[in-house]
Amino acid sequence: MTYEHNDNRVKATETSIAQNTKDITLRATNTDLDSAKKDYNAQISQVKVNADSITNQVSSIQTKINAMGQVNQLANTEFNPDMFGWYGSTAGASSDPIKNAIDSSHVAALPGQGYSSSNAVLFDTTDQTSQFYARLIQYVPVTGGISASMSWYVKTLTYGTYTNMWITFWDKNGKEVANTGKYVNWSKGKVTNQWDYMTLPSLTNVKVPDTAVTMRISMESREGVKQLMSRFMVVFDSTAGDYVPGAYNSNDKVALQQITIDGITDTVSKQGTNIDSVTKRVQTAEGTLSTATNNISGLQSSVTQTSNQIKTEISDRTKGDANTLQSSKDFTTSSVSSAVTGMNSTVTQTANGILAQVEATNMVANSEFDPLNGTWYALSNGGSVGSTAGVAWSATQSTGFADWPVVNGSRVISYASATWYTSALATASAGKVFSASIVAGRSPAPTVSTALDYRIGFWDSSRKLLATYSAGNIIDGTAYKGIQKYVVENKTAPANTAFVSVIIAHSSANATDYITRPSLNIGANASPYTPTYGISSSSTVLSLFKDNWSIGITDNISKITSGIVGNASQMSLISKNVTIDAPNIQIKGTAWINSAMIANGAIGSAQIGDATITSAKIATLDVAKLTGNVSNFIQSNWNGLYQSVKISPIGMTISTSQGSTAQFNQDGLVLDGSLGTTNVLNGQIELISSKNEYLGTFQHETMPDHDNVDYLMIKLAGWHTGKSTDPDYDLNSDGTNTIRGGDGIGFGVTNSVGTYDMKMSWDSSLVAGYKGRKAGWHVEDIMTWHQPTYFEGGIDIAQQFSSTDRRALHIQGATLSNGHKWFGFFDTPSQAGFGTDDTNDVLFYVKGKSYSLYTMLNKLSML
Repeated sequence: MTYEHNDNRVKATETSIAQNTKDITLRATNTDLDSAKKDYNAQISQVKVNADSITNQVSSIQTKINAMGQVNQLANTEFNPDMFGWYGSTAGASSDPIKNAIDSSHVAALPGQGYSSSNAVLFDTTDQTSQFYARLIQYVPVTGGISASMSWYVKTLTYGTYTNMWITFWDKNGKEVANTGKYVNWSKGKVTNQWDYMTLPSLTNVKVPDTAVTMRISMESREGVKQLMSRFMVVFDSTAGDYVPGAYNSNDKVALQQITIDGITDTVSKQGTNIDSVTKRVQTAEGTLSTATNNISGLQSSVTQTSNQIKTEISDRTKGDANTLQSSKDFTTSSVSSAVTGMNSTVTQTANGILAQVEATNMVANSEFDPLNGTWYALSNGGSVGSTAGVAWSATQSTGFADWPVVNGSRVISYASATWYTSALATASAGKVFSASIVAGRSPAPTVSTALDYRIGFWDSSRKLLATYSAGNIIDGTAYKGIQKYVVENKTAPANTAFVSVIIAHSSANATDYITRPSLNIGANASPYTPTYGISSSSTVLSLFKDNWSIGITDNISKITSGIVGNASQMSLISKNVTIDAPNIQIKGTAWINSAMIANGAIGSAQIGDATITSAKIATLDVAKLTGNVSNFIQSNWNGLYQSVKISPIGMTISTSQGSTAQFNQDGLVLDGSLGTTNVLNGQIELISSKNEYLGTFQHETMPDHDNVDYLMIKLAGWHTGKSTDPDYDLNSDGTNTIRGGDGIGFGVTNSVGTYDMKMSWDSSLVAGYKGRKAGWHVEDIMTWHQPTYFEGGIDIAQQFSSTDRRALHIQGATLSNGHKWFGFFDTPSQAGFGTDDTNDVLFYVKGKSYSLYTMLNKLSML
């Protein structure tokens, strides 16, 4: 049925009505007009169904994309059906003009030959010998301030000079953002013949510069390389997760789709105009029919009279019922009120006793961080007014400082982010005074000054932050800080306070601090620490009633400000000061005194559980009779006298005024300073840089299968890893991770200005890439050999005339066309050289052709 057909039906209805309005019956009014309405309403409903269907289809597609989790920001990572979205270059500079064509003779897609049957791209520069670059480039739109991470798979079949990846950022003017580039080797730097998963620390959680709008990723292979790359993944996140293919995105095809969509929109718009026309005609018909409604007015009047009679009956009955119910309610309320008043008096007495106990308890839920998640929350907007408690924090347990006495067995967590965190909100009210405490320390010393603050936060009834109060930063600067207790005291809740909590805050993410034993209580001073677990504070109902329930006359003691309260079994003296004036006082039985000051006393024998003695003279002390924690007594005395030397249960620490420390522990000696850490343990010396990179060791090593052969070994930890499953991923005893990061070995000599000149070095592929030369050993000084020298692997003698002009002779062997074996010197293109063969003849190569000296001399009759 079409809209035009509906329109004709409505026109017919109008004509019929105009001709004979007075004869229209009630049947015609209801039936014919409703039929017309239903026809065009059905059409409108169908249009809505179709529109909803289109919307649902689009929503379905969006849901599938969102369900992937991380979206691959690269386009066409399966290189199918072509290399659309990728660009290339063979120029020498890594920042050449953007969007050049791919060099398909050296970079090509290989369907089905990638990791796990994915597609791959092949870099093959084995036909090149010098100063050649094959590149694969893509440009990713970015927003300043976000984080980016990336991963890929690589299989190296032949390895030549090197393989580099350049990550650069560009601003809206097409200019490279200075000093923000990343440069890495995107392969293992050697032949592997297997797929290797690559995710590098320097390309994980990369901060995009604020002014950047484009990230340029350039993978390049120099001459002599044959390797495959597959499953390249770039995500806007702190780590790269499982691989998902980057979409094949052609803007031309999208434009064609948009034209089609615009056409559909125009059609729907026209249909909407027709529907509006039909609606206006129906409204006209309804106006013409208004006179017909008088035919049923008599019937409506009768129905109204009957309705009014029913309403009157119901109203009378309702009023009578309401009066009866109200009388019952007043009687019941009066009775209950009388009972409640008496009960309130009794409950109030017990409640006041309970509240006194609450004020001394720890209001921090799960102060032992057991479990580690679900009870502390990130603030949505830091310490700003109006901030709310957001995502639950999954804290990280640490062993750092765990054995210090002040920790006393509590669980320690590490805090290394710039996010502010709050404990679970506890009920509070305006005008109350609160105090808090925490135990905190810092290790290692950060390179950037970072402040740690501990605050009491007050929240309104909507759980929005009103204010925070602190006693100043508890840890600040760039120094190591041993763990100790800090307090924030006597902070009054402001107006509109409904909740209270404690908050930890960092000024940046450049320091790792360790915290434990957070506490919050009502009162002007911080109370002794009480541990809490799970989701409850120590002021739960069970904790309150345990050992605090009392009945009888003692319940009224808190109501009496002065006087004597007693019964047959006990007596209480209640006053701020009690004076007993008598020449002699005898106490029979046991006297319990919390605190006493005795000017002169004679004690026959004494058992002192905990005594504080300002000054004591002991004539003879039997050391053998000392009991308790004697070692802690000695430790405390030593630590108090000598601040540079600390003794703890794990060993001894010596500190210098410059911030360096030497620690003797169960493993050996640890020397820590601004330039790094040196560990002397288990017969070896370990070196760790100031950036916490494990460099290597000096140690004793034996020859495999010959343990009588002893080496003094210098071992460089040259393998880099960021994966916890790798065997060279080191988890330190303090919970920090050390990534092995030795890049080279050098031998230097001081010069006249006090610095070192490098005389000989071993360079990794990373260092060699920076210097533009091959990885391996390099000598920067004159070397004289006083004994015969053997080069089993050959020799290459070269001269670098300029950055693009390098001439070299290398030793090479070859089998001649006559079957003889030749050995000698060749130039780099292997077109010129000289040498001898197995017949003792001397051969010359000139422009790719060989000439026999024996043959030449024979023709000159010189033999």
